[in-house]
Amino acid sequence: MHIFTFLLLLSESFYPPAVEVRYFDIVHRDKVIGSLTATKTEDDNQIIYKNETFIRTRIVKEIEVNYLFEAMYINGELENAEAIIKVNDEIRESTITCREKPGYLVQLHQDEEKWIDSEAIVYSSVMLTFEEPAVNDKSFSEKDGNEHQLMAMGEHTYKKINSKGQENSYYYEGGDLKWAKLDAGIINFEIRSK
Repeated sequence: MHIFTFLLLLSESFYPPAVEVRYFDIVHRDKVIGSLTATKTEDDNQIIYKNETFIRTRIVKEIEVNYLFEAMYINGELENAEAIIKVNDEIRESTITCREKPGYLVQLHQDEEKWIDSEAIVYSSVMLTFEEPAVNDKSFSEKDGNEHQLMAMGEHTYKKINSKGQENSYYYEGGDLKWAKLDAGIINFEIRSK
């Protein structure tokens, strides 16, 4: 009996992590200009959220913008996060957030650092592609290391207001993100679920 229990426990540790992937079109003025791939990898008490966005458009000249946002949660609490934004393959912004109890150390581009005095961050921007923020009134930004205000607007629609006052809107059906209107600074666009 003990051997069976040991083999059962051993076999459970060999199960691959559960991976969920969602795909979105990036739309600007009713034209698809890019894509967003959102991945959620769940393994025991750890969840990794990753959003990769690729945009190619013309403003004054042709530009390519790549966004990479990643956050690791352990037991529902943010352990670390990273955000990298590239324009034409040149890093424009990068931020790394690491938990150092009783708070978080945020390292911003250009070697700036700031301390966040917080017991635990439980919801961040990268989660918006997977988790409807029904019970959350704030969202930690992997990009700037600030908390953004979340407001329920009714009918599974939410508004996120960042530290500069820019507003993004998110709409969910059955808990799944269907579309969002985003002010990304460089360009405003929509994401639409495929």
